[in-house]
Amino acid sequence: MPIYTRSSTLESSIEDVARWHFQSSALLRLVPAWAGVEVLELPPRLENGAIVTLRVPVPPVGRKKWVSRIEDVHPGVSFVDDQVSGPFRMWRHEHRLSKDDSGLCRLTDSLEFTLPHPPPVSTIGERVVERALEKTFRWRHRRTRQDVARLRETGWVRKKVLLSGASGLVGASLRTLLEVAGCDVVRLVRRRPDSEKGEFFWDPARGEIDLQAFEGVEAVVNLSGAGIADKRWTDERKALIRNSRVDSTALLARSIAGLPGKKPAFLCASAAVIDFIKNRARSLVFTTGLPPSV
Repeated sequence: MPIYTRSSTLESSIEDVARWHFQSSALLRLVPAWAGVEVLELPPRLENGAIVTLRVPVPPVGRKKWVSRIEDVHPGVSFVDDQVSGPFRMWRHEHRLSKDDSGLCRLTDSLEFTLPHPPPVSTIGERVVERALEKTFRWRHRRTRQDVARLRETGWVRKKVLLSGASGLVGASLRTLLEVAGCDVVRLVRRRPDSEKGEFFWDPARGEIDLQAFEGVEAVVNLSGAGIADKRWTDERKALIRNSRVDSTALLARSIAGLPGKKPAFLCASAAVIDFIKNRARSLVFTTGLPPSV
């Protein structure tokens, strides 16, 4: 049975790493974009019996659902995910934290797996899987080190953040980073919102927004706009890319300016928006203090 192990010393305390790693949402930070993995189901907490469901690429047959159960949870120390169903005949992954001689945290991932194929196909497949695991876990350990170090420097904030464009590549990554840091992230969506998931409706093209979305918010992050890599850049597409960003920024700026009392910080990421603010919307620009740690 193939066994893969990767162990790294992180420049952080075991308490800080455990606080980050023992959140179910941390899994979203540990899925590299290039892996093509979809997270279909996450439990609210890492506890015995919790279920994690993914959809993963399985060449050459396509994609397959992968269901794992969380077991042997020792808070702050270790937990195991065992495959219930998926691409392997057997899969067991232990996540373990320990202290090294200098008192820093040692992160160790140990995996045992069996492929569903008989030899010699399984022998070749094992080598392919081991190479993929080495690449993935080298990246995962680097991501863990960077995230925990960032949180150690900025502090574990508990702020409420309003995010638009949360379903995009950057937005999804930012959302999980904020949530793992302890923030309460609410989102603006164009479809019918699910209030239990912290969603609020808006339609920038029509100038419509649910102002309840701003209740208690300390920062607003706008990542909304038509995708720049989705289609060929015709004149019509370029206008849509620019206008979608201008409309969303203008609507948020007007809405924030009209809020009573202290205004939330407003952050926007788009070259089109920078041009808009610089040349077209001086009347909408306002200054607001940036809350600490945001």
